Amino acid sequence: MVTMDRPFVWPEVPAKEELKTSFDAERYKKLSDDRERQMQGAPDLNKEDKERRSIAEQAQRLIEGKDRWKDVDPSVPQGPGLGKWSMPLR
Repeated sequence: MVTMDRPFVWPEVPAKEELKTSFDAERYKKLSDDRERQMQGAPDLNKEDKERRSIAEQAQRLIEGKDRWKDVDPSVPQGPGLGKWSMPLR
């Protein structure tokens, strides 16, 4: 439990004129532009989600016995991101 020395008093609501002068639209615009520039260089998160869903679906098919695990010869190129092992796709 917390005991306060003085009771809490809500601050006064700022006047509209005060709000207009305290909001810095130029700074807000600059920060928004900076954030947008940073996001342009960010990886496509939607693409990663699709890959994760695909992996999860493949794993579920393996668990349910609908697909079988297939070892692949590592000396044979299998395409980007498949690595040493692969499974048949439906």
